[in-house]
Amino acid sequence: MKAASMKTIVLFLCFYFHTITLYAQRLPLDTSVFGNWPAVSQGAISNNGRYALYTIQRSRQTELRVSGLQDGRERAITGAGNAVFTANSHKLIFIKGNDSLGILSLHNSAITYISQVSAFRLQEIQGAEWLVFLSGTRQDTLNLLELLTGARSAYNNVQEYKVSKRGQVLVYTSRTAGACHVYRAQLPNRAPQLIFEGPQPAGLVLDDAGRQLAFLTGEGRDKVCWYYNPAMPGAVPLLNGSAASDANLQLQDLNTFSADGKRLFITLQEPPAAPPAPGAVMVDVWSYTDAKLQEQQLNNLGPRSYYAALEIASPRIIRLQQEDEEIVWRTDDVLCVARLQGDDTEKCWNKAAQPQYYIVSAQDGHRKPVPYASYVLSAPSPQGRYIAGLDYDMFNVYSYEPATGITRNLTASLPVPPKDPMHSRYEGPPDERQRGISFAAWLDDDSGVLVYDEFDIWLLDPAGVKAAVNLTNGYGRQHNISFRLSGPRYMHAPVQHTGSIIITAFDNNNKYNGFYRMAMPPKAGLQLLTMGPCVYEVPDYGLLGEAPLKARDADVYLVKRSSTGQSPNYYRTKDFRQFTPISQVHPEKGYNWMTAELISFPTLDGRTEQAVLYKPQDFDSTKKYPLILNYYEWKSQELHSYHKPHSPSGGDLDIAWFTSHGYLVCTPDIHYPPGEPGKGVYSSVVGAAKYLGRLPYVDSTRMGIQGHSFGGYETNYLVTHTGLFAAAVSSAGPSDLVSLYGSCWGWGPSYQCFTEQLLMRNGKTLWEAQEQYIAASPVFQADKVTTPLLLIANKRDGNVPFSQGLELFLALRRLGKRAWMLQYDNGLHGVYGKDYTDYVMRMTQFFDHYLKGEPAPVWMTRGIPARMKGIDNGFAPDKEITTPGPGLTK
Repeated sequence: MKAASMKTIVLFLCFYFHTITLYAQRLPLDTSVFGNWPAVSQGAISNNGRYALYTIQRSRQTELRVSGLQDGRERAITGAGNAVFTANSHKLIFIKGNDSLGILSLHNSAITYISQVSAFRLQEIQGAEWLVFLSGTRQDTLNLLELLTGARSAYNNVQEYKVSKRGQVLVYTSRTAGACHVYRAQLPNRAPQLIFEGPQPAGLVLDDAGRQLAFLTGEGRDKVCWYYNPAMPGAVPLLNGSAASDANLQLQDLNTFSADGKRLFITLQEPPAAPPAPGAVMVDVWSYTDAKLQEQQLNNLGPRSYYAALEIASPRIIRLQQEDEEIVWRTDDVLCVARLQGDDTEKCWNKAAQPQYYIVSAQDGHRKPVPYASYVLSAPSPQGRYIAGLDYDMFNVYSYEPATGITRNLTASLPVPPKDPMHSRYEGPPDERQRGISFAAWLDDDSGVLVYDEFDIWLLDPAGVKAAVNLTNGYGRQHNISFRLSGPRYMHAPVQHTGSIIITAFDNNNKYNGFYRMAMPPKAGLQLLTMGPCVYEVPDYGLLGEAPLKARDADVYLVKRSSTGQSPNYYRTKDFRQFTPISQVHPEKGYNWMTAELISFPTLDGRTEQAVLYKPQDFDSTKKYPLILNYYEWKSQELHSYHKPHSPSGGDLDIAWFTSHGYLVCTPDIHYPPGEPGKGVYSSVVGAAKYLGRLPYVDSTRMGIQGHSFGGYETNYLVTHTGLFAAAVSSAGPSDLVSLYGSCWGWGPSYQCFTEQLLMRNGKTLWEAQEQYIAASPVFQADKVTTPLLLIANKRDGNVPFSQGLELFLALRRLGKRAWMLQYDNGLHGVYGKDYTDYVMRMTQFFDHYLKGEPAPVWMTRGIPARMKGIDNGFAPDKEITTPGPGLTK
């Protein structure tokens, strides 16, 4: 054998054994990682694209990192945060601890600290960038520091201050020798001018140019609004509390000046209600005509507030918001308000809960009803000519033209087929009109509105003249890829009508994520930039991610990327093809982590569904592993997601924890026949279990299930319909749809629409589908349970009533079934902090006993007496009772 070949073999063997040893040394996760897992966040890039920053958060400890993107140098500052690059990219300003202002020179890494500072702002003043902050032991010295020259101004005894948006004027309040004052100073360094002396002022409001000032003094009906402009010798009263007596309302707060300076937007408030008479009978009268239930009314008894405009020249108050109205959006000229007497959760049947929308003029209060507007997505165009919104049933996008009152259905003729109710993420009764259409954004010149279907992005003419254009050329639907604008899911900033934009893409087949470039106006084809087995940004499907950040003055982007095996980190890119790592925080490398693969399995009703199968990183195909199935509607989209330790819901299965401890975890997709959600659960989960049970490395006798919230309901249903599983955990799940139907949420409204629409998915009342409700309620089948069940139900859960867990537990206890229930005093719909650690430990011991044959702990074999609560956790293995025995009926 040649020497070169021998050397190659030796190097390979060295690498192989090194890798095996490395994996062998990786330990399972321990509870110390909960709340202490390092996470990278708060990324930013300098305007010139040469520097980036991010923070590493670990428990309550924060570390700021500043990276040079050209030289690769990095500076770490422990305990620092709230960092901002200066506009000229020369410095970085941050707060260290809670009381020091740091100024980092980016070219030489020198840091200057100013003590006794807790906050700051950067402000452009007369073409220069200034640092504005309060300092001193009482935080009462206002400092203005010009960052280029070092020029500085200081003002003493400052209580509250405002700098105008354009940086021309400073106003501040001061209290000296028992007297209260308001001063105004022309920036950058003019001497302050006294414009008010009197009662304690508060709530300073400046217009953008700093020419108009308003503030408040007094309380309640004695509150006074003061006004000043430079033509006055001093501030004068503009409005007092009693003058605001529209329907017995009083002045509450000041908001902003209008751009034209003619109006001051204010908030009016009802006076506090009179207390009940001494000895009065305290009775809640529930009436069938109540738009809102008494329970909900009792949760909202405080004085209500209303938005209004104050004409400065008059002065005249124009009330813009009436009783039972919520503001959807507002501009200087108009508001969109929704009149909603009932609660939105009852909109499927309660007419009072179905909103009526109005466009309200801020100039005179005149209002026009708006048809077809949606509460969530209504959006004014940038120039104010149109309003776009989804109709109430979320079938079509409309444009409304306030000047003419014309409403146009923009999507009725859009060639988009209905969504398949059995293979879509739409929660509710199936409807052939549901096509997955939603509002995306306006073009910046009002010439078009962008909308989504399930896959593609369309450009529509709000005037209804031009034909619709598929900006992504139908590529998304053809290839099962969902395209979306980059950025927040709702209310995107206007899109430029020329040039090109970066859009995100999610491949529904292999779950790859990445970016394409889309031309505006559209040209032939899309430009693929990158797609891969990772998560950058997926606005839909609930996946984590961040929108790319572009340097203002350079074609450099900061992106965040993660995958199953790599924690989220920041990268630099110029072309979205080549990515250079900036942060490199990988805590998972120190532990036995996980791998993930996409599988397809046959359901019991003859369909094919997808699932993710997670395996320990040290997986050995020659061994047999216990398996836990975890579910919540659809989870296959999480194939390439990073699952850090600690369930984000505080109740779902901690996938990282259980794979690290030698379990396989599978998350199957579930689709639901209308009115029979349990049948969909049974068909998919049992189908996945039987498919996986035939794999040589799965121990088919040691399979468990776990679900949280609706997943908890699914667990409850499964254990009442199959004995296939050796153990089950149900967290905060409904068990009795009949009693749930007659319950109230934690904040008041009923569960009726929730049960009809989302849970049962048939839109039918209990009396229209009584047998379906009973058949879908696990508590009525409790006698069929053979699987040991651990329930979690908390009395303070505002999503699912505690009684739902209690009903099932009491039924199982009465029937002599093996069942336990955990109730955490500080728990809500999930548990956190020390409670979460306790929950994971008990769930682990529960599954370890039934799926691994480990000794049962005392809390499972003997229980914990109430008098020992918080004293004895019962974690110790029982040395006498090997496994939980029969119940009280035997």
